Amino acid sequence: MRIGIGLISGEMLTGVVSQFAPNVMELAVQVDSRGMTLMPTEQVAYIAFYGAGDRPRTERCERMKVHTRDRVFIVDVPPASDRLGFYAYPAETS
Repeated sequence: MRIGIGLISGEMLTGVVSQFAPNVMELAVQVDSRGMTLMPTEQVAYIAFYGAGDRPRTERCERMKVHTRDRVFIVDVPPASDRLGFYAYPAETS
């Protein structure tokens, strides 16, 4: 699965991950610029899953601003469930 990783430092990496679980301490990812890397998850601000397809959105989504060191973007967050962190969709811009 192709992903983008936004780090707390503001750096953006792209790569491939074979599986993802939000509760692991390190993310094993084949980073384009570094090769196979075990990345401590406390350094990760967000992960973008490319080509994941459209996900059904509900009318009850909450709109939130995500702030990283040098970037701010808006996402739509579906109702919360038992998860570490949160899953969201890019907000449509008009």
